[in-house]
Amino acid sequence: MINTTDYHFDEGLLQLFRTNIDTFEQQKIAGTAAKHAAVALTIVSAENGRDAALVLTRRASKMRAHPGQWALPGGRIDPGEQPVEAALRELGEEVGLFCGPGAVLGVLDDYVTRNGYRITPVVVWGGSSEALQANPAEVASIHLVPLTEFSAENSVEMISIEQSERPVIRLHFWDEMVHAPTAALIHQFIEIALFARNTAVHDLEQPLWLWPGQEHLVPTPAEVGSWKKPL
Repeated sequence: MINTTDYHFDEGLLQLFRTNIDTFEQQKIAGTAAKHAAVALTIVSAENGRDAALVLTRRASKMRAHPGQWALPGGRIDPGEQPVEAALRELGEEVGLFCGPGAVLGVLDDYVTRNGYRITPVVVWGGSSEALQANPAEVASIHLVPLTEFSAENSVEMISIEQSERPVIRLHFWDEMVHAPTAALIHQFIEIALFARNTAVHDLEQPLWLWPGQEHLVPTPAEVGSWKKPL
């Protein structure tokens, strides 16, 4: 089933987000040696100036970690920083969108990655997309994905792998696909902000090629293209 609902970038959507996120209780993950990072789940006006879109990036090809992959603006938290401060700083550094604390709608659940990071997602109401500009040192391109893409029922796919009891999440949009951790963070955001469903994602797995020592398993473009969007 395809979602035909249009989510307009307007006061009504902002209030819906505020209401749903305000009632959500963040699950922090304590007692871990994982390095702490933060990302910005940033909602802006789409190119048409009407629809609401999520800011996604393609990582620069020269990046040491995960070059060319889909990502949310974000990075490691500096000493003395809080997750909200780090997410806003990275948002400005990577895509040229400088927002103050008043643009933050809330913080979602921590997600611990296979390569030793604890990611805290920060939801940001970013305003106009006109100021967006990619930092070529970190970002190859910026993409504004309408929320309808991620809220469609057939956008979420769970698969099994023999190496883990946890389901691997994939999110389909356009003719593309994004994996955890990014997929898990987006999925929880959509579930909470749009539908007020308290959906946990800490138990969603990353694909094997994102596990330490398994980088040689990164799929080729042809293999990725064969992963069709489920009907």
